[in-house]
Amino acid sequence: FDKLSENLIEKEKFEEFKYVYVLIKNLEIYKNLKEEKKLFYKIFNDFLEENYESVIYDAENSIKNIKENKLKEKILEILLKSYIKTKKEDKAISILNETYKGEKFKEIPSSYYIILSDVYISKGDTNKAIEILEDVYKKNFSKEIFFKLIEIKKMKGEFIRELLKEFKEKIEEDTLKQRVIFEIAETYDERDSLEKKEELFKEITNISPYTEYGKKANEYLEVLKKIKEIEKKGIKDYLIIAEDYYIKLSKPLYSEYFLKKAIEIDDSIYTPKAYYFLFFLQREILKKDDAFKTFEEFKKKYPKSFYIEEIKRRLNVP
Repeated sequence: FDKLSENLIEKEKFEEFKYVYVLIKNLEIYKNLKEEKKLFYKIFNDFLEENYESVIYDAENSIKNIKENKLKEKILEILLKSYIKTKKEDKAISILNETYKGEKFKEIPSSYYIILSDVYISKGDTNKAIEILEDVYKKNFSKEIFFKLIEIKKMKGEFIRELLKEFKEKIEEDTLKQRVIFEIAETYDERDSLEKKEELFKEITNISPYTEYGKKANEYLEVLKKIKEIEKKGIKDYLIIAEDYYIKLSKPLYSEYFLKKAIEIDDSIYTPKAYYFLFFLQREILKKDDAFKTFEEFKKKYPKSFYIEEIKRRLNVP
């Protein structure tokens, strides 16, 4: 159980871990585990089940007595995440200061810096989060720190392409290189940089088409191919591309772009469906005020459309 659980947690197979934990926690073999390990598995399972107050209670009352350093670090990490989940950010900072004796977090593991950045983000101070991560990244070439830094900069709308290119030059591992190239490709907009985006995705598949990012790049290339051919085609193809961006690539903004192109083609049997999809996307996913303008335009052009009734029924629109 112990080795299996460690393996499942390491590989982030959390549903499998929860199943094994429930199955075995009351058996004799589980009772033979060391108390510290039993406590860790309970805390970890409670965190997965979102029982954050239980995690905080158990971790706060045991953290000082845990002797095994790696186990202590894991429990502390879960405790810090639970503080963030329950909006107790000041407690997270306080316990880090207490644990590392106010040394400005110089000795803490990389994963804690990521948690610390989340603390500052939740307090609305993204600049402080970036400052912490940039300072650590200069001293510690950590891919986890780097990608967290990229995530926050993207969230702020900062330009990250040059930072990604610099990181790419420092790495040799193929799978990591694929991930970085994919991130670089994402900084280009296929509406005006289609060729560049295609070139980067092909670079990923040349490394390997069978990895996670190789498969993602192939999916993108299939969509880009459809875009290149779209001038010869019509509204149905715009709809297919919009669906691909929404379903396959999780890019609703691009879906919206191509749906707007689609509804410009009037009097097609597919135009009402395009309006329906566009309204759904703007209202439910993008949360845009434009949604009701789209709906009014739709009602004016196609007042008897089946999709008008669907919008009223399924999306509870008067």
